[in-house]
Amino acid sequence: TTTESPTSGEEETTVSPIFEETPIISAQDFDPLGDGVEHPELLANLYDNDSTTAWKTETYGHRSLGFLKPGVGVIVELEKAIPLHSLEIDTEAVGWSGEIYVSDVIGSTLEDWGEPIETIEANPGSASINLTGNAGSVVLIWITDLGDAPPSLKIEISEIRIT
Repeated sequence: TTTESPTSGEEETTVSPIFEETPIISAQDFDPLGDGVEHPELLANLYDNDSTTAWKTETYGHRSLGFLKPGVGVIVELEKAIPLHSLEIDTEAVGWSGEIYVSDVIGSTLEDWGEPIETIEANPGSASINLTGNAGSVVLIWITDLGDAPPSLKIEISEIRIT
């Protein structure tokens, strides 16, 4: 924005805050109450800027993860710890639910992550989560309900973006 200074007649320029996408340097599956794996070979698809690729959970017999465990997730690690503004999760899944956690260290159990900063309930697809007021270098997306998509009871996420 450029404005003229009322006292000097010179133009002053101020920069509007634009939140840039924060580089994701790695991702890992998080399945502490199961077999420990949720398609680790597909994790790079979460931040490859290609909406035709995706990471997905294992397939379960029920939207509640087959009644086997309370959730599964994915952890994204950022280039450095910074104040966060938003999290974008691109998915075509309908009716899915989850929780978002932010930390500076990767927890080995869900309890290690503390309290969720946001809860997602029966989401109708892609999600935009406000992270303002939180800072960290790792974000956990903890999926608690796979949604309304039988017979293939899994969730696919094509991209994650963090600003």
